[in-house]
Amino acid sequence: MVEINPCFFDTEAPSHETYVISVSLYIIATVFGYALNVYLIAVFIKGWKIHFSKDHFYRQSLESSIASLLYLLSYAIVAIPYTVLNKPYLPQPALIFFASIRVFAFYLSIYLSLEVAIDRTLLFYDSIRYYLWTKLEV
Repeated sequence: MVEINPCFFDTEAPSHETYVISVSLYIIATVFGYALNVYLIAVFIKGWKIHFSKDHFYRQSLESSIASLLYLLSYAIVAIPYTVLNKPYLPQPALIFFASIRVFAFYLSIYLSLEVAIDRTLLFYDSIRYYLWTKLEV
């Protein structure tokens, strides 16, 4: 069978100390990403309920944060144990499944971010600010 390496982190290091340092930094960065994503989702949900329940940009930002969190969660299931243990701890079909979720969530978060950017750009060009800006330029 073909071996699947579901993470892009190079686990081979010249010494044991370098390996321990790099894996520790890797885990710390991932935990920091979790904390940041959970914080953003909490802020979005709180703001959604209080102020922006009808604003679709807020909904899109919330969806993007949830997609990022899904990406990070699947990353922990697939990549961190592979990096720390130097071997996968799940059977191959499960690794393929979680790696697929990881790729799907990554591209979904990119798509949702682009959707927000395009919507905000179109909204700007339809607004009075764009009209005044072009009028003052000429």
